[in-house]
Amino acid sequence: MPPPIMRIVDASTQSVAVSGTSAQSAVVSASTGYVRLFATTMCHIRIGSNPTATTSNCPIAPYVPEYFNVGTGVKIAAIQNSSSGTLYITEVTT
Repeated sequence: MPPPIMRIVDASTQSVAVSGTSAQSAVVSASTGYVRLFATTMCHIRIGSNPTATTSNCPIAPYVPEYFNVGTGVKIAAIQNSSSGTLYITEVTT
């Protein structure tokens, strides 16, 4: 079964600088339910109310979009694997 087609929520993309120190996004809207993550570098993410990412957390490959179902009031934290870049977080809905 193919994945559902996602709709981008207006004005909903955040960018997080990915470096050797964990950095958090702003709170993701409670109404979207999903986020599309797109990284320009290999990084690791953690999702939660006050997350701190480590290199033991979920890896995100560069230039490959990933979709996650997220809860109410969460933030996304990211940390680099070996080089700096940007993590783009786009709120989407079905």
